[in-house]
Amino acid sequence: MGRFRFSLETLLQIRASQESAAAQALARANQDQMRCQNDLDRVMSDSRSLNDSLSEGGIAASISIALRPGLRLNAERARVALAAQQVVVVQRLEEWKQAKLRLSLLEKLRETRLKEYQRSERLAEERNLDERVIQSL
Repeated sequence: MGRFRFSLETLLQIRASQESAAAQALARANQDQMRCQNDLDRVMSDSRSLNDSLSEGGIAASISIALRPGLRLNAERARVALAAQQVVVVQRLEEWKQAKLRLSLLEKLRETRLKEYQRSERLAEERNLDERVIQSL
């Protein structure tokens, strides 16, 4: 009996590689988003600390007043960076879903063809056995 050969095996391997690359890109985008979120959290924590020192008064308050515009600017930059990264994550997620769908369709086609091949092999074997029985009579 012959050996099963899927004619689109090369394409299946390419799709698997594309899906893997898309998954890695999504993971990197999620890491970058986490970094942006951590940056924003750090800036907001610094801002809260600054507000606490304002309430204490004295030299700490005058320093806090001088630092406040810079912290606002940093917070805004961090928010913008986080929003931009969230857009990237959504794009990478969609790209990964599309790559996964293309791969799964080819895998299903391969499975279907393999089952058809196995069925035809079984039928051929049964015919071969039937012919041997008939010839032996």
